[in-house]
Amino acid sequence: MKRNLFEGADARWPRASTVVGRGRIRERLDDFRVIEKLAFVPSGEGEHVFLEIEKRGLNTAFVQSSLAKHFGVRPMDVSYAGLKDRRAVARQWFSVWLPRPVEMEISNRDFSGFSVIDSTRHVRKLRRGEIEGNCFQILVRGFVGCEDTLTKLLGDSRLPNYFGPQRFGHAGSNIDRATRWVGAGRPTVSRAHRSIYLSTLRSLLFNDVVAFRIRDRSWNSVRTGDVCVENNPTGPLWGRGLLPTTGVIRDLEIAAVANEGEIRDALEWVGLKQDRRQLTVQPTQVTCRLDGDRMSLLFFLPKGAYATTILREVLDLEVISSGA
Repeated sequence: MKRNLFEGADARWPRASTVVGRGRIRERLDDFRVIEKLAFVPSGEGEHVFLEIEKRGLNTAFVQSSLAKHFGVRPMDVSYAGLKDRRAVARQWFSVWLPRPVEMEISNRDFSGFSVIDSTRHVRKLRRGEIEGNCFQILVRGFVGCEDTLTKLLGDSRLPNYFGPQRFGHAGSNIDRATRWVGAGRPTVSRAHRSIYLSTLRSLLFNDVVAFRIRDRSWNSVRTGDVCVENNPTGPLWGRGLLPTTGVIRDLEIAAVANEGEIRDALEWVGLKQDRRQLTVQPTQVTCRLDGDRMSLLFFLPKGAYATTILREVLDLEVISSGA
């Protein structure tokens, strides 16, 4: 199955950069690899077993469930720092609460669809967001473009920090479900579904603010009234409370989401508090290598940033979801 990255959302969420090439991604699982880097080094002792997993074509929840079954614990006793894409080969860390002595020689053990690469212990469980970032290794097939130009653009530029298409579901299905939920008066749904809806809606509004500032040409520079993190402007993750921005920037953020009053009300109604996310992201450790018509990309992104948004910013890409 072929589809375009971002499923036709270019009109709503425009690029800020000039596209410098085109090609195809994800013809095979091995074409898209991600390696998670923890924000700390496990202590080597404690009640929680830390496992570095390599999974192929599986979502994170499946691995969590499989580990819980294997160790005879509740799924809630198996933790992870973040979700990883199913259509990829991904390495990520899990922790399992096992205060009792267990056999730790499980490295290099294969499970159904994933294997254990490394294991150790730590004094507390792995919490959401406790990673420094992710290293991506991506193969673009049928590449047409300039290797040097692509390397310079990726390595020297801050790019829009849009939430990626994974957040919004296939063909934006999560957006449809979440907005219908809001339109129906926010009926009771499962905790998991509500979490998905809220994440989707928050991300939707943030992307709209990024897009508004791209059109305003104020997305990658600090203006009076901005709230900055590491000297970079931020946008709202919507919730209760006043926007911390002031003046023209606050007016701009309100204007960007002016037509989404029901969504804003829903995010405030559930009790989420205002938070911020950087408008831009800088890839680091960038390497681009062209071999015939195959472009191999290697880069590191801080936590919360999406490789798909980086690729979409600089390349016209066709996504081939074969799952092979």
